[in-house]
Order: sequence, then C-alpha cells, then structure tokens
Amino acid sequence: MRRRVNIKQHDRTDCAAACIASIAGWYGYSIPLTIIREASGTGAYGTTIKGILDACREIGFMAKGYKSEGGDTTPLLGLGSPAILHIIKENGDLHFYVLYKIKGKKAIIMDPAEGRRIKKDINKLQQEWSGYLVIMRPDPDLTQFRGKRGHFLKYASILSLTWRDYTLSLAGAAAYIVAGICTALFLQHIIDNVLPAGDMAALGFTGALMILVMAAALFVGYGQMIFTLRAGITIDSNIILKYISHLFSLPAGFFKGRGAGELNSRIGDSMSIRSFLIEGVTTILTSVLTLVVSFILMFSFYWKLALMTLAFIPLFCTVYIIAGKVNRKVNREIIESAAEFEEKSVEGISSIKVIKYFGNGEHYYRNIERQYVKLADKLYRGGRYSGIFATSADAVSRVLTICLILGGSLFIFKGELSVGELVSFYSLSSFFSGPLSQLVRLTDDMAEFRTASERIFEILDLQSEGGEFIPYTLDKCEEIRFQNVEFAYPGCEPLLSDFSITIPKGKITAIKGASGCGKSSLASLLMRDYKVQKGKITLGDTDINLIDINKWRDYISIVPQDADLISGTILENITCYDPEPDVERVIAILEELGMRGFISELQMGLLTRTGEHGCRISGGQRQRIALARVLYRDPFIYILDEATSSLDSESQDFILRKLKDLRDKGKTVILITHNEENALIADNTITMSAHS
Repeated sequence: MRRRVNIKQHDRTDCAAACIASIAGWYGYSIPLTIIREASGTGAYGTTIKGILDACREIGFMAKGYKSEGGDTTPLLGLGSPAILHIIKENGDLHFYVLYKIKGKKAIIMDPAEGRRIKKDINKLQQEWSGYLVIMRPDPDLTQFRGKRGHFLKYASILSLTWRDYTLSLAGAAAYIVAGICTALFLQHIIDNVLPAGDMAALGFTGALMILVMAAALFVGYGQMIFTLRAGITIDSNIILKYISHLFSLPAGFFKGRGAGELNSRIGDSMSIRSFLIEGVTTILTSVLTLVVSFILMFSFYWKLALMTLAFIPLFCTVYIIAGKVNRKVNREIIESAAEFEEKSVEGISSIKVIKYFGNGEHYYRNIERQYVKLADKLYRGGRYSGIFATSADAVSRVLTICLILGGSLFIFKGELSVGELVSFYSLSSFFSGPLSQLVRLTDDMAEFRTASERIFEILDLQSEGGEFIPYTLDKCEEIRFQNVEFAYPGCEPLLSDFSITIPKGKITAIKGASGCGKSSLASLLMRDYKVQKGKITLGDTDINLIDINKWRDYISIVPQDADLISGTILENITCYDPEPDVERVIAILEELGMRGFISELQMGLLTRTGEHGCRISGGQRQRIALARVLYRDPFIYILDEATSSLDSESQDFILRKLKDLRDKGKTVILITHNEENALIADNTITMSAHS
C-alpha cells in the first residue's frame, strides 16, 4: 500500500528536492536529498522546473511538466498520482508543494517547509499556484533506491570497530548501577534487622561489605570512563576520516557553489554521532536495565506501591514523545543555522582584504552579526524547550516521590509495610524516576544525533567519481575528439549542443570565444569534473570515461583561470607534496619560467610558505607557480585556461616560449584565451559561440 511521505527541506532552497523525495517515497524509493540536489542543480536561488525534470531523469524517474492556463485547478481533480506544484507565495517567494489528493473543497498537500501534510482550501491553493506542475513516475526497470534507507547497519559497522571497548564500557556502566541498587538493599537490611537487634558485629560486617562494594564501583567506574574514551576516539577518527576521504573522492563539480565552511561544519556533526552512540546508547541500555531491576525489587518489597509507580509511566512517555518531536525540528534548525554562520564567517575572513578595500567591512560584519543573531535565537528557543521538558520530567518525578512517601506511610500505619522497606523503596524509586527523566532529557541529544546523521550520511551516500574502467595504456599523445556532445549544468539550458571538434595531438590549439560560451566548461569536461548528457569525448577511439580517472589526470593537467595554491611551501605547491621531490628539476622549471630571481629574493627560497590560497604572494606569481606545478607533473596534454591573464608582457613571453617548446616535444597544448596575440602561436584555432 502506498503512503504519503513527509520530507522536510534542509534549507530554504531544498523545497523541490524534498518534493521529489516525497513522491519517490510514495512509490517506495528512498533517495537522499543531496543526490537530488546534485541532479537538479539546486543553487542559492533554489531549483528550476527544468532542474526537477533533469533530476527525475537522473534518478530513474520519468517526468513531464505541464502548464494550466490561468491556474485553473480543475485538471488537478483527475490526477491519479501525486504531483509537484509550483507556488508563488503572498510575499513573492517561489516554492513547491506536493499535491497528493483533492477531497471536496480541500487539497491534501505536503509542504516541505513544514515537513508535514496539511489541508489547504482549494481557493487558497488556486491563488498561490502558478499553473506549472510536474508529474513523475518511476521507470519500470528502476531497482536502485528501493526500500527504506536506514542507517542501522552503518552504525553497527562503526561500533564493530570498537566492540571490545564499547562492550566493556556498557558492562562497567551496568555494574556501577547494580552497585548503587545494592546500597538501597543494605539500607533496608540495616534499618529492619541490624538496628532493632543492636548487633554490632552485623553492623560492622554490613559496613565492610558496603565499603567493598563502593571500592569496586569506583574501580569499575574509572575503567568504564577509560573504555568510553577509547571507544569515542576510535569512532570519531573513523567517521571524520571517512567523511574527509569521501570528500576527496567526489567529482569536482560537487564543490561548485559549496563553501568550505558549510562542508567543514559537518565534521562537528560526527562528534554528535559519537556522543550519542557512546553516551546516549549507553544511557538507554543502562536505563532500561535499571528500570527492569528496580521494578523487580519494588514488586518484591510491596506490589501496591510498585503499581502506583507504574501508573506514572504514561506521564513520562507523554513528555518523552512531545520532546522528541519538538527537539528534532529545533535541532535541525540550530545545526543548519550554525553551518550558515560558520560559512559566512569563514567566507568573510578569507575575503577580508577585498571587503576592506571597498570599504564594505561594516556592512559585511552586519551580515555576519545577523546570521549569529539568528543562530542565537534558535539556540535560545532550543534551550527553552529543553528546559521545559526537563522541568516537566522533574515535576512528574517529584509528584511520584510525594505519592510514594504519603502512600507508603499509610501502608506502615496499616502494618503492611516496614519502615526499612519504605526507605529502601524510596531509594529504589530514584532508580525508576531517574532513568525515565534521563530518557526525556536524551530526546534533545537524539534529535541532534538524527540531524547530524542525516547531514553526514547524505554526503557519504553520494557516488564517488570514477566507475568501471578498462585496461588502457597512456604512453603517447593522441588526438581528442568531441563527438556530437551535448552538455548542460543541471537545471540550466544546454551550453553545448551537437558539439563536435577535434584537438590534434602534438599541436597548440587555441580556443576563443565570448565570456559564457562554454570555454572553461569544455576544460572541465576534459578534466572529467562533469559528464556529458549526449555524445562522447574520446582519446583516439576510446571514451575518456572508460579510462581510470587517476591515470587520466596524470595524462592531462590544467592551469586554471583562478590559480588556487595550497597552504604550504612553494616547493610543496609545485611538487604537490611529493614525498621525494626532485629539487633540481623544480629549479630548472623555475628558470624556464623566469622565476629564479623571484625565488632567490625570498628569505626562505623554495621553503617560503604561500599562506592560505597563496595570499602571501602576488597574483602573477601564483599563476606561474600553478604553471610550474603542471610542468613538474609532465603530462601529455596541457590545458591553460586564461593562464597568462595575470602576467606582465615579459612573463607572458616566458610562458609562450615554453608552450612552443612543449609542442616541439610532442605535447598537446590547449590554450583558452581572450588575448589575440597569445592565440597567434596556435597551430589550430577554435572559435566558440553561445550554445555552440
């Protein structure tokens, strides 16, 4: 039976992705929002309808867009399946709903902004609807994403890495609790048996036994802390390093439009996962154990008081359920706001020179301040809710205590209960109300854990670049052919249509054209940052996508338009952290590029640190270091994307002479340029136009 699936968007741009995920869930497919975002080209301004169609095609769904003239809702009555509606809100914001059904004068929709189904008046919906809708259905052969996507096996895999420490930690926590329960039993024995008899020997023996149990509990508690610490470090290391490793395996196109601050903020999410897996799960298991043991003992003391205690469980459960629902929503908002604040801060600090040059520091600071105020407001709201639920649980616990004392006193008057039993029962009641209160407080951590898991695993679920490769030897220069290539960024109009060119081997090919015509995109396709939608790019007769991507990037290299250096030394930047760098070869390359004088003037020479993104050296020097880095790799194909744009005429001459030298050695050079003089050295010129 199909069910309506509620999906809450992660941020204000995610509404279309959440709608696609909701309808996919209705058909029985579980698809992470991040995969849909990537396929739809969701950006700072959201998703286009074309982006929705592109995403559906990419994930294996058939989709078609429709337009209702005048926003007439009559055609919606006959829909037999859910549809995505394009909405224009009263404030002018664009949005998407999922329409599941129209019943009478009400439309049942899923609003991703709220993450739940709501009933909306049909006339109100007609006012909001732009008239555009998308209907999507799964391809009959689609098997990927089938079934509900859970993370249980992933958590089990993480815990298996530290199962010994984790098990010992759980055992230690359980032993510590048992030792606490023993104290209540000792107390009952002393009050009911030892004190009335005036038996000093029994008192001494009981006291010695209590000291022994306490010492054992302290020893076990210390051991539990050590085991917990070791397990936590192991889990942190596994998740953080796996996340960073996976980031390095993703296509370069994934990072377009994503800030380092936003991606870096997810490392903190791994700590929330660790905290819950180690401390939260331990709390749950030990709380359950404590409840079971304390219940057995309470029933053995006096079953009437035990039943009275049992009657308070529904109150605790009510607080727990409400707290879980509220905290999950609030924690998602807090984590997303924190990520936005971190991204804004990192962006501002890294661009502080530009901001100051244009006298815009105060304005940018205000933007960061507004982001922090937004975060602080959500933190306050979250803390207030946590306080309300914690106070509610504490209130239920205190009422229970009062009822136990008053009820127990009445049973003592009737002779049905001894004073020692009541005191012990009162002590045991803390082992009942305490765990339940802990479980209520844990809902906040659980909500944070679920949100953190979604944010981490939605990245880890993304497919790494590469795929199936064929054995191929890359030991000579061959021509490159674009054969009837069609390419568009997701959600955008085609940039290349039926595009066919040949780049001859061992020649300099200049690629010219107006800004935005696709020259840099052509370079990105050659570097395999993206895949073409139609046609293919071949090296000789072999599709480049069938060649191992690491071998391919040894074969071809690029000097990008914006030379981005690593925060290291000049030597490390040129050799890309080669463990055994050929310093003599580096010096020879610098000589060829006319950089020997520049390096010799630096106090630390090649060991001079470039700073973050090369901020300690000039733009022209960064460009030449980027070229030196490519020359050090010595590939067969060189791509220079406006690589001389930041250089003076003398430096350009050095580079142009070097390009001729590379051609004479049989290398292929692709020169993307606006400079007509630079293009004169080319053996072959390709002029591109918009939608080539």
